Amino acid sequence: MNDRVGFVDCNPHAIIAARIAEKAGNLPRYKEAAGCVDIRLLLVADRISNSGKLTLDEKAQFDLHGFGEVYLFSYPENVIVLARAA
Repeated sequence: MNDRVGFVDCNPHAIIAARIAEKAGNLPRYKEAAGCVDIRLLLVADRISNSGKLTLDEKAQFDLHGFGEVYLFSYPENVIVLARAA
């Protein structure tokens, strides 16, 4: 099947949360390499391909696992700053 067709995942919270947690495992290394503590994470969902077709509820909140900010770039559309869970 061509990866350019398919459905839009309307509940990608678990996928996004898993990627944040996965990247957080490298946070000490990122801080050391950058020489600062404010590390920000950019997640990219390529909406041109089937695997990147998702839509996120604006009220969704995430555990940022120590990242200063986490951004979701829904390419080619927009960038969303993910809300920090209280």
